[in-house]
Amino acid sequence: MLESIAKSESQGQAAALLQSWRKPLVCLVLAVWVALAYAQIVHCEFVDYDDGDYITNNPPIQHGVTWQSVCWAFTTGWACNWHPLTWISHMVDFRLFGTDPVGFHVENVLFHIANSILLFLFFEYITAAFWRSAILAGFFALHPFHVESVAWASERKDVLSTLFWILSAWMYCAYARFQTAGDAVRARRLYGGSLIAFGVGLLAKPMLVTLPCILFLLDYWPLRRAARWTRLAAEKIPYFVFSFGASVTTLVVQQEGGAMKSLVNYTLKSRVENTPVSYARYLEKTFWPSGLKVFYAYIESWPAWIIGVSCAALIVVSVLVFRRWRAQPYLTVGWLWFLGMLVPTIGIIQVGEQSMADRYSYLSSVGIFIMVIWGAAELAQSRPWLRLAGSWAAVAALAACSALTFLQVGYWRNSATLFGHATEVGANNDLAYYNLGCYLAKMRDPTNAIIDFQHAIDINPKYPRAYNNLAYLQLEKGELSQAISNLNKAVALRPAYPEALANLGRAQAAKGHADAAIASFEASIRSSPTNVPDTRHRLGMALLQQRSFDRAVAQLKQAVSLRPREAAYRVDLAGAWLADGKITNAVNEYEIALKLNPNITEACNNLAWIMAASPDPSLRDGPLAVELARHAVELTGASNPFLVGTFAAACAEAGRFDEAVRAASQARALALARTNSALAASLSAQIQLYQGHKPFRDPNAQ
Repeated sequence: MLESIAKSESQGQAAALLQSWRKPLVCLVLAVWVALAYAQIVHCEFVDYDDGDYITNNPPIQHGVTWQSVCWAFTTGWACNWHPLTWISHMVDFRLFGTDPVGFHVENVLFHIANSILLFLFFEYITAAFWRSAILAGFFALHPFHVESVAWASERKDVLSTLFWILSAWMYCAYARFQTAGDAVRARRLYGGSLIAFGVGLLAKPMLVTLPCILFLLDYWPLRRAARWTRLAAEKIPYFVFSFGASVTTLVVQQEGGAMKSLVNYTLKSRVENTPVSYARYLEKTFWPSGLKVFYAYIESWPAWIIGVSCAALIVVSVLVFRRWRAQPYLTVGWLWFLGMLVPTIGIIQVGEQSMADRYSYLSSVGIFIMVIWGAAELAQSRPWLRLAGSWAAVAALAACSALTFLQVGYWRNSATLFGHATEVGANNDLAYYNLGCYLAKMRDPTNAIIDFQHAIDINPKYPRAYNNLAYLQLEKGELSQAISNLNKAVALRPAYPEALANLGRAQAAKGHADAAIASFEASIRSSPTNVPDTRHRLGMALLQQRSFDRAVAQLKQAVSLRPREAAYRVDLAGAWLADGKITNAVNEYEIALKLNPNITEACNNLAWIMAASPDPSLRDGPLAVELARHAVELTGASNPFLVGTFAAACAEAGRFDEAVRAASQARALALARTNSALAASLSAQIQLYQGHKPFRDPNAQ
């Protein structure tokens, strides 16, 4: 009997030990499983889809966390978004990791692990259903539908905002419990903490605006609060105030940034049709996650049968769910969770060009997980064999999800794999072809880049960016007529398109159409008057060709003021001063240019010529002219008769006449070899001067 008692006590202790360790064990399993599923993330690069705007080409981000950059984060509408906390997180990462994408990606995975563990602990706290909460967290952690939110560096806002969403909801539920228990002090603290977490989450991503509605659902189930709805509504007022403020700010920023589409771009009819279809597609990919891709093209008009089937599916599920709202409240809560969290992104207010996006499922899919997991568990309660089969089915489904997630992460390795996959799994994906073309162009594969840009245009003939990029590559290849044709199409579709207008000016200038080029450059500057140094520089050079010196100098000076350390701009400004007879101004610009870059042949030669041949003695400096001219010759291998002739003039100014004769004779031979008889004749006259120990004077160099 004593042995039986001892054995019973031992078993009880083992059970108690297992009970105390099962929660940390589930957390550990979630962390390890996510790490394995996302193991390929360490090989992923930044992609040519927002990562430039968010990280790699964003100067405030690259300055790190400074007072100026933090102020920028709170005041900017950059990339048509207002999410200062997300910007600051990228600043911290850039300070830690620089341009190495591994750190950014690993940190996203760590946030995702934290969110998965918190979701498990949160649902276990509010439902006391340990294994159901663990399975729910497992599907959240491992579902391939969520890869975009984690593997995309720019989507830090998803994983970061979700962390605060869970904390806010958890503290609200704890507040509700303590408030019901009569502990007013703890309740107030938790309520305040929930509001603060919600506000911080909105600073990371405004999609959290639906949280107050989700809190109503949690009041109904699983909290089952008995308070009157008026009191429950009063509790949510501060949350709705936060949501309203974030919504208005976001709408203003997106409207000003051009991300919000008008009814001209996307008709009300197309938006209404797209809504049930998108809901149905989110449902489909939650249960059967195939064909996932970075961009789902907007369909202007869905076939009637697809719209009908989608509406019917939504209506049937809604009817079945609401008929069971008392007996199985989790079905109603899960369904409304899913529908409600997608409202800001479902397309009635259309932002961007996508019809749906994987990232929008990150939190909304939890509603479907609730319905399925709690429904399956209730169904199996009285059937032991079904409970066992369901457990194994859940494990198998989680294993399948993790395998698909591992595969999906691989597509995010770089832009080629990401957009190449998008073109393979879906037809008519113009943005995928466009971005693939951008990547190939950056990788110096213009031939295939041109093919992809043309594919994008074939799918969407109203794609001005594709026309512009295609034309840019044609311009680089010297195909000027084709480039001008495509740039005219881009400008016709988007008249105030600064990049296309600037490229059109380049092509027209190369074609010899100077007046047309000037008009295009000026139109480009008008459409984007700030920070366009390259366009102002090109406009200045076109005006210089037309001998409009004052206007040319004005544009070149503005280009220099915008990029004061661009040596090439200063050389061209010096050339404009020189052409206008302002020699002193030209000398100053040449000197600054050579301080910035001592190896500019044109600057070395022109400054040496002025110092050697100017009639103005205050500008001449023979020894320095020799040094500059020699350096110019060395840079080009003594094959240019003009440069060698400048060296000869510099030697003569320095009193080294024998060396001047030899250099001038060499320059004359090079000129004759190039059949430049005018230069050869001028050099013959200079040789006679040097033989008579006289330097050469150029009346234009004063």
